[in-house]
Amino acid sequence: MIAVPNILAVFRFEWRRSLALTRLAWWFVMAAFPATLTGVLVWRRVVMEDPNLPIDPRWTLVLYALVPNVVCYMGLLLWVTPAVHAELQGRSWSYLAVRPGGKVAMLVGKYFAAVTWTVLAAWTGLSASIVVARPSHAGRMLLVLAVLTLLSCIAYGALYALVAVVFRRRAMVVAVAYTLIFEFIVTYVPAVINQLTVQYRLRCLLVGWMDWEDQQQLLGGPMAPALFGTAPWWQHVLILLATAAGLLAISAAVLRQSELVTADEV
Repeated sequence: MIAVPNILAVFRFEWRRSLALTRLAWWFVMAAFPATLTGVLVWRRVVMEDPNLPIDPRWTLVLYALVPNVVCYMGLLLWVTPAVHAELQGRSWSYLAVRPGGKVAMLVGKYFAAVTWTVLAAWTGLSASIVVARPSHAGRMLLVLAVLTLLSCIAYGALYALVAVVFRRRAMVVAVAYTLIFEFIVTYVPAVINQLTVQYRLRCLLVGWMDWEDQQQLLGGPMAPALFGTAPWWQHVLILLATAAGLLAISAAVLRQSELVTADEV
């Protein structure tokens, strides 16, 4: 059994560590990244130059790419992928291993700390970006992208947690490779395999919640049905949450059965 107080203890400890100067600096960099790039696009009027798509969908796609994708990837890669290896290198694994549920509590606590840390940075950057871009439907855009950001962090955080458990020494490399291959390439393959990606679910939710059914042909052309699907929004949300819970459960099971070697024993 996993003791909730142990998870909360790890969560609080990780958040106290996040108040260090280096991590705070990274937090501000992540929050400022989308707003800065949005400001550059506004200044150069890059987003205004596409005559085929109305201005609000263009800005929504830009902010969708920057916040629920890039910012979430950056934060979770920095926080989740080194979760297990950092404990091994920090010589604290032996203490975690002998405590009841210690290893799993460490993983779950770090997962929730990473998700909340990344979500707050992403929401801050998203709000600043919308203020800079000043789209006409700012409220709806902010709400939709904020929810997609939360779902993105929950799903990708669980996925990277499994990578951290299975590929401890090369976790970040494997996570980056998976993201580039599956979430940027395979997800746009018009076949059933793209439905196995997190990006497919987020993309379908974006189109549905922004009422872009009339824009699907402009966004995807003849491949629009395969790229955006026809399932209801609640099904995509349920699949994302169930996937995250399942990946965390698998990660916990693998971690409990693993006999890992600490830095002193190498």
